Amino acid sequence: MNSDTPYQSPGSDVIHSDSESATLNEIPNSCAAGAGWTWIKDAFTLFKANAGLLIGMILVYMVIMFAMGLVPLLGSLATVIVGPAFTGGFMIAARNMDQGQGNFNDMFAGFQNHFAQLCILGLIYFGFFIAFMAVIVVFGFGSALMGGDPAMMENPDVFGTQMILWMLIGMALFIPVLMGMWFAPSLIVFHQLSAWNAFTTSFKGCLKNIIPFLVFGVIGLLLMIPAIIPFGLGLLILVPTMMMTMYTGYKMIFLK
Repeated sequence: MNSDTPYQSPGSDVIHSDSESATLNEIPNSCAAGAGWTWIKDAFTLFKANAGLLIGMILVYMVIMFAMGLVPLLGSLATVIVGPAFTGGFMIAARNMDQGQGNFNDMFAGFQNHFAQLCILGLIYFGFFIAFMAVIVVFGFGSALMGGDPAMMENPDVFGTQMILWMLIGMALFIPVLMGMWFAPSLIVFHQLSAWNAFTTSFKGCLKNIIPFLVFGVIGLLLMIPAIIPFGLGLLILVPTMMMTMYTGYKMIFLK
């Protein structure tokens, strides 16, 4: 990267590794429960060394996605499809920041490298989302109408409760999809995996580290509380830090 860029970071305390040339584990590493906290700590180290750059990248990303979402009909679909391309760019940026070479343009690197597979990954996510929404509608709203349950049809509170229950069930069933998406962009941009192979490999890595991810999730929720108290300004720190955990977790789980 260009060492003269004003966005270059001063360095990082995270253990350096060239993810582009690093060897991908055939079997994902199984990490200790405390690894969930380590991912966050290492991500925050990256954030501290690149705070202005990361905040700027996140804000620009949010503006772009918001503007795309305003386009009628196709806007929302486009954000889902190209979302992984941005994530892939952020992972490349994280790798470069890890090496003290962060650059603002890195966030668009996913559009220059492996763009087709990253978009296919977005389509995979969209397909699963549509399928799960269909399940919720058919088994939730549809069963209520076709089943003719008098209590449900005549009492809006009962009907609403039933729909919330089905939505919660759908969200729980959707967790495996999120597991498949979590590390997939990194696996595509760093190891040239196909979208589906990256999705299934990411799922396997998350499944093998379910305990660290539970720790990670609990800590993330706890950090959300102080982040939103000062008018949500803490999210300017938390959001980019959590984005970087996708990279720090990937290194610990998938690299030799």
